[in-house]
Amino acid sequence: MVHTPDLDVEVLGTRFNVSQKLARTRVVLQEGKVQLRLREAVPKEVLMQPGQLVEYSSRQGNLVQKRVNPQPFVEWKREHWVLNNHTLREIAILTEETYGLKVLFEDDSLENLRLSGKIGIGDVMLLLEALSATHPVRYEIRGNQIILNRKQ
Repeated sequence: MVHTPDLDVEVLGTRFNVSQKLARTRVVLQEGKVQLRLREAVPKEVLMQPGQLVEYSSRQGNLVQKRVNPQPFVEWKREHWVLNNHTLREIAILTEETYGLKVLFEDDSLENLRLSGKIGIGDVMLLLEALSATHPVRYEIRGNQIILNRKQ
């Protein structure tokens, strides 16, 4: 049994990934089955099947279920991110969660640029260099902040 602030995950012979960040709990099932029990006024149970993602946001109180390829969600265990047309805004959130560095966009239009590929997460500089090499983006690190701006 895995417990998060929002739900309990009961293992029923399986491989799965649970992440709980920023008032959001996400469960991705690779194989087998898991039973989720939501902790709310009226408990809700969800029996997951392989290839399913269930995400619950305690801030918004909503539950999302969808079919996914589970592989990108477990690559972090191998020290990789698999980016599949992710926006820079989504990558900024991953960066903040992984490295504890706040990402600031000085040019808001950069937030919707997209990036795909597999990248090691052992060093944030690899990500920033890849971003700068593939997009018109320059970066600057100030303390615990990464500032992104458009290349001139």
